[in-house]
Amino acid sequence: MTSVATKAVPLAHVTVSAFDVHLWSKPFDPAQFNPQAHFLWSAPLYRDMRSAGVKVDLGSLILFPLKRELEFEVKKDGTKVERNRFWPRYQTALEKLPKGPTTSLGDVREFLWPLRCRPKGLNLTFAGAKTNVAPKVWATIWLWPFGWSSSVQFNITAPLSLDDLQDLAIKFRERAPGPFMLNGNAVPLSGVFKMLADIVRQQVGLPGSLPSDINSMGRYVVAALQLPRGAQLAGNFKRWAAADQLRVIGALRGGKVGVGELQPDGGLDKLLYTPLGAGNMAINDFNEGTMLVLRHWRDRNGKRETNHCLFANLRNFLAVHFALHRFMQYAKNQPELASAVANAKEMLSGLPEEYRNALCLAFKQHYSAG
Repeated sequence: MTSVATKAVPLAHVTVSAFDVHLWSKPFDPAQFNPQAHFLWSAPLYRDMRSAGVKVDLGSLILFPLKRELEFEVKKDGTKVERNRFWPRYQTALEKLPKGPTTSLGDVREFLWPLRCRPKGLNLTFAGAKTNVAPKVWATIWLWPFGWSSSVQFNITAPLSLDDLQDLAIKFRERAPGPFMLNGNAVPLSGVFKMLADIVRQQVGLPGSLPSDINSMGRYVVAALQLPRGAQLAGNFKRWAAADQLRVIGALRGGKVGVGELQPDGGLDKLLYTPLGAGNMAINDFNEGTMLVLRHWRDRNGKRETNHCLFANLRNFLAVHFALHRFMQYAKNQPELASAVANAKEMLSGLPEEYRNALCLAFKQHYSAG
């Protein structure tokens, strides 16, 4: 196997995602919210909705309970395999929480379950990629009783150099309209998030009575680069050529990084480098973004879904982590939400023990210490 992808070796696959976090600014007021969404604040109704697995169509937004994500796939030999590793672990961690009193926003355990939501008729592409066809961008909204997280994501399967990756990341974060095309109009990433937030307010809220919210986190970027077939990390990322390290970190931060920053106390010493097993690793810049560096799927177990599932599980963990963490910060001085805050804290502590991924454990250590 060759060591380390270099500028001359094209990457096999790149996935880019970003999410934000919004919190409702006030406790549930039925006069402001769509009656079809009131089940969010009723533990029995929410439980029944999730158990039935019935979607709720609000018009421009469809709400899906997490059901298939928790199911098993039955193999030909009769063995059961989890379709998804993260959400079953999430359910186990949640079920271990003590059942407490019902808060103004619902049962403290049901309160932590999100819904997966899909905007209807969304014509969104990323025009900033060096590809013949602009990649389609998928949008998902994770909805909790206390707020929501909007997520956008696209994939590129085309030869990309590390310079291409860095340029793509810079364009992805541009403030000026252009990198995204939304229904034929050029918009920046912030415009995409604003559009998704408007959909949530309009569909979950009553017409003419839009519930207000707090944009608790404007953007967190999660990306994964898949090395070409036969390539692997040479020991660890810090043994890559300096120029290649700077390109990847530039892609993580969305801007070019100077060579001086590689020196002690140059700024990059605060990055977290986490081995993920099987020759994969994560580079994390807390509160900014996470870059996964993955070996080609054929060099692992020959299953294309392996890298996709790892990325999806970690992306979901990060979105859940920041949503619960920001809720705890916001509600810590609100006595009526004390039980919910306590359970969110326990969830952030217990989840990495169930979904034992090195990056999740690192987040637990970092944020519990802070």
